[in-house]
Formats: sequence, structure tokens, C-alpha cells
Amino acid sequence: MLMITKKNYFSTTLFILTIVIAIIPSPFAIANNLSKLELGIKAFQEKNYKAAYSLLKPLAEKDNPNAQFYLAKMNFYGLGITKNDAQAFSWFKKVAEQGYLDGQTNLAFMYENGYGTPQDYVKAVKWYQKAAEKGYVYAQAGLAYLYLQGYGVTQDYAQAAEWYQKAALQGETNAQVALGTMYQYGDGVIQDYVKAAEWYQKAAEKGYVYAQARLAYLYLKGYGVTQDYAQAAEWYQKAALQGETNAQVTLGTMYQHGDGVIQDYAKAIKWFRKAAEQQHIYAQANLGQMYEQGKGVQQDYFQAFSWYKKAAQQGDILSQYNVANMSFKGEGTEQDYSKAFYWYSQAARQGFDEAQFNLGKMYENGVGTKQNYLKAIEWYQKAAKQQHIYAQNNLATLYQKGLGVKQNFQEAISWYEKAADQGNVNAQFNLGNIYLNGQGTKQDYNKATYWFQRAAEQNLDMAQFNLGLIYYQNHKNHPEAIKLFQKLPKQNYPYAALYLGNLYRNATINDIKKIIKKQEMKELSYLIEMFPTEENPSPSPTMRMFFSQWIDGYMTYFQSINIQSKFLLSAKWYAYAAQKNIPEALFNLSLIYKEGLGKHNNIAFALKLLKQSASLGYLTAQVILGDIYMKNQNYQEARKWYQKSANQGDASSLFNLGLIYYKGLDVKKNTKQAITLMKKASQAGLYQAQVFLGDAYLSGKIVKKDINVAKKYFKLACNNNFNEACDQYKKLN
Repeated sequence: MLMITKKNYFSTTLFILTIVIAIIPSPFAIANNLSKLELGIKAFQEKNYKAAYSLLKPLAEKDNPNAQFYLAKMNFYGLGITKNDAQAFSWFKKVAEQGYLDGQTNLAFMYENGYGTPQDYVKAVKWYQKAAEKGYVYAQAGLAYLYLQGYGVTQDYAQAAEWYQKAALQGETNAQVALGTMYQYGDGVIQDYVKAAEWYQKAAEKGYVYAQARLAYLYLKGYGVTQDYAQAAEWYQKAALQGETNAQVTLGTMYQHGDGVIQDYAKAIKWFRKAAEQQHIYAQANLGQMYEQGKGVQQDYFQAFSWYKKAAQQGDILSQYNVANMSFKGEGTEQDYSKAFYWYSQAARQGFDEAQFNLGKMYENGVGTKQNYLKAIEWYQKAAKQQHIYAQNNLATLYQKGLGVKQNFQEAISWYEKAADQGNVNAQFNLGNIYLNGQGTKQDYNKATYWFQRAAEQNLDMAQFNLGLIYYQNHKNHPEAIKLFQKLPKQNYPYAALYLGNLYRNATINDIKKIIKKQEMKELSYLIEMFPTEENPSPSPTMRMFFSQWIDGYMTYFQSINIQSKFLLSAKWYAYAAQKNIPEALFNLSLIYKEGLGKHNNIAFALKLLKQSASLGYLTAQVILGDIYMKNQNYQEARKWYQKSANQGDASSLFNLGLIYYKGLDVKKNTKQAITLMKKASQAGLYQAQVFLGDAYLSGKIVKKDINVAKKYFKLACNNNFNEACDQYKKLN
């Protein structure tokens, strides 16, 4: 709830002229002058100022203090004559010099404010002092204020409190409020909320608006009185009805939240609007919020933007930020990134961390301004130093990538850790990756595991995947890896499904029993009946439909986990990955279809999956396809697939492709091409190619005979532990 608690002392002397000079009883009993004085005062009271002036001026010139006082007032306010502060000052001085307390007080007031004379706080103190020491209440209040501010005297809160006390005891309301304020904040007196409340109460009961507002605040907070929201609301209401804007705002806030009153958004709007129309900055901001949220009024972004902007133009930070947000999104105003940039800048310069962060993002991405990584870093740093976790994360990323600053992994780690320790999931994930990959620091799987675990606990899928990968590849904790991979959405993480397939395929039956509770296993036996066979190659039209039946069909719990369930589980996860065209999953699934479960297998479907995998560039699938077609003497297809895998550097494919060209298998014989391919296979370490080349150079049938070259290749094959090559090498030596 917005509370107005700002300490403020009012200059009581501002009210003196309107209070003091209203009536001065005549101390004179001079018969000759009495009737003219009374006639002059009567004319003044009847607002016949010209007549009053003509009657009183001759008396004033004869040093009649009453006439002088009225002439001073007429000159000060310009009543019946042209306003003339200098003349007012002159007449007040004459009254003061005759020893009249009200004249001395008003002369002090003129010196204090520089009316009709150069401002002179020292002389103001002098004249207030004269009247105050004689008990004149307004002079006491005026003198107290000068001590409070240190005007014309050394600032002295204790002296100020003493003089306010004297005036307050005489019932001067401004002094009562000022004294209450001093007790509230402990200025010049020992802080005492009870006494503060007592003095505020005295002034408040006389209808003094600021006293009512301050007394309300004490009830609201329970300072010096029993906390009482209803009493607070009552006093705020009294002050609000007198137009006190802070009271109107706080009363509106109480209706907004239902504090001490029945929650009523319409009344909250009413009071916010009254203060907002008087340019109260927080009222404008609150009114904007009510329109934005549609509380008490129909939601209206245009009205919200209008009120936010009024408050923003007066410097309200949150309103500046809200105007920026709405300009960025185009809510209640035309979308305008440059205006959003301007208002974020205004709030950022006032130290608002959220605005600083957004300003940094706009500089980083070049939105609403020219891209500038240096500026992005500058604003991210300002927000980051205020513990803004997203700014810390983004700042770390710029250091990690070396954008706008020299790449610095240690600085990146430092900022990531600050954000991660505060729970920022992206920073936790980024730290995990840094330690996993050893970027700018020693590779550390334990630290990577720790940070991925922290991020995974916040349900970050990427962290769960990476954590599962660490358990799978590094820690060899397969049960934990399975649990993590199974949590991930299959459609977004097909590689998790692939690894699950691998884990189930390689797991022992005991491992599976540890992972899967008996009551959580679904009946898999009927799926064995649906497994495609040679007799019934496709019970369901497509693999997708087949596995959707697998996934979506309801099954009873099965009684024992066996080898069939192990492979069915493996196939299930491979199928998820295969639907996303993961080559390895297609390959592994093809193996399951080839081997089948018991009597069931489907070679045709296995071959279809194998081709899909090979077409997606999976090396092992390409090699096996080449072997299958080679074995079945389909040399064109064999050559096609061997060429693809040979292009990926596979030694056996280079060798077999060389044999095809050497023998001219369904292609024109090309011994030169064969030798080239064999040499590549030899360089890849394949002893069969090395033996082939040794024989070729020894015989000289397809290349020029060269014993030394032959010896070289036989030696290479011998080093690869092929004994016959060793024997041949010895013979040649």
C-alpha cells in the first residue's frame, strides 16, 4: 500500500498576516481621533477601501498604530490601492517600533520572506524574538521555524521544539502540528509517538488538515496509539474531504486493498482521481494501474497509458517504466520502440534495476536504438550490482561470448554464479554447460552435475536432458538417467527417447526391475502379437500408427519382466525418436525388427527403416546397406551406399568400393580408381587394404611393380597384427 510519510515542517509564519492583522483593539482613548478611526475601520470591514484609506492615512501619519496597521494591510494586499510591499513594510515597522507585538511579528515576517525589503533572516529572528519573549504566540511559532531551518540562527532543533511548545500550549495549530512532527521523528526531543499523537489530535480536532492526515498515519501504523485501520480511514477521510492530496491517495489505497474499510475499487478510483486531477504524482500512477488492471473501472489501456504518462512526466520511476512497457508492447498507445527506449532510459537513470535491465536488452539487441554491446554491458552492470538476476545472467553471457568486451570466462562464471545462487535457472544451466565443456575452466562433471541438478529441480527440460546425459555417459548411473529422460516431453527431446532406447536395450533384467515398479508396468504381451511378421508385415498402416497404439492403448499390469519386455521397451523409445527422424533410432529400431521377438521378425520393414537411417547420413546404416546389397550381388545399390559411407571416411567402405572398381562389378573396371580407394582405406588403418596394395605392388599386375612399396604395405598390415602379412614381409627381406 502506498503511504505518504514524508516529514514536512510548515512555515507557520505564512499564516500570520491573515490571522494577526484581522483586528487590533485600539489602546488609545484620544477623543479627537476615535471617531475617525472607527469610521475608517468600519469602511475597511465594509470593503470600502478608498474611504478607509482616506480616513486612516492622516491618523497613521500621526503615528496611530491601529491606523498604521490597517494601512500596512491595505498596501500588502492591494486593497483599494496598488499593492506596495515597500509601503506595507514601512507601516509594519512603525507599528513594531512602537512596541506592538503584532507589528513586530509581521515585520519579522516581511524580513523573513523579503517582502518590501531585502530578505534578512537575522532581523527576522530579532523581531520574532522580541514578540516571542513577551508570549506572542505567532512570534513564538515563527521563531521556532527559523531555529528549525537554521535561518538567521544556528540550526537548533531543541530551541525550535521549545518555542513550538510555547506556541502549541497557547493553542496555535501550526505549532501543534510542528511539535507533533518533532516528537514523531525525534528532532530536538526524544522520539515519542504518544506525544506526537497527542499534539496531532489537538490540531486535528480543530479541523487542521495536515494534523488529521498525520494522525491518520499514526493510527495506520500503530505508532503511539493502538493500530486501528478504521480510525486511520476516518481521519484520512476528514483530511481528504478538505482536499489534502496525500490523504486522498492513502484513502484511495485503503479502499483499494480493503484496509480499515470494505474493499471498494470504485471509491479507490474516486479518491485517486481527486488527487490525480491536482497533479498528485502517486495518484496518477495508481489511477493508471487501476485502469490497466480493470479494477473499479472497465479495463482501458489508453486511460492507463494517459495517467501513467502524466506521472512519468513528473518523474515517477514506476510510471516511467510502465509507459516504457506499454510503448514497447503497443498497449494503450502505438507500438514505438524508440519511445520505450526513452522511458526505460528515464527510469534507469533514476536507478530502477528493472528499467536498467530492459535498457541493456535494447542495446544488446538493437531494438529502439543502435546495437551497442558496450552500452548493454554498462546497463546490465548497473542492474546486476543491484542483484538483478536476469541482468547478471545476461552480463555473464556477454563476457562468455566476448560481445562488447574481451572474452572472459572467469568473469562470466562469476556473474553466472551470482545469478545461479539466487535461483536463476538459466544461469544454473549455463554454468552447468561451462563445467561440462570445460570452457575457460577445468572440465568438472561434478560441478556440471550440481548446476544441472539445480536447474532440473526448477523443471528446466534442457537441464534434465543434460543431467541425464551426464548420468548416462559419465557417471554410468543408468537408472537415474532413465528417470530423467522419461520426464522430458518426447516430441521436443527425441534424443532422450533414443538414449532411453539404448538404455533399455543394454540394461539387464535386474536393472529394469530397479527402475520400473511392478504396478507401473503396463501389459506388453499383446504387443508381441501385434509385432509385424513376414505373414502380416503391417498390422497397422504405418509405424506411427503402430506405436501410437502402443503408447495410447490401455494395458493391464503384467506379472513378470522378461527379455521380451526389455526389447519392447527399447523399441518403444526408439519409435518416439524415429518419428523425429533421428538416424540412430531408425537404425536401432531396424535391428529390433530384424531380430524380432521370439518367432516374430520383419526383414522388409527392418530394411525400410535401415534405408531411412542411411538416407539421413547414419554411417553404420550406410555400411550395412552396402554389405547387404553386396552380399545379394546388387552391386549398383552396394556401390551407391558404399560411396556415401566412404565419403564419411569409413575404411571398410573404401575397401569394398575399391573391390567393386577392381573387379568391375556392374561398373566399368577401373584399377586406377581401385588403387586410389585402397590407399585411402590403408591410410585409415585397414589391414585388408594394406595387404591388397602389397600384393598389387608385388605382382605388378595393376600397378607398376615396386618391391619396396610392397614391403611398406605388408609391414603396415603386419603392424596391424595380420600374421600372413608379417610372413610376406620377412620373405621380401
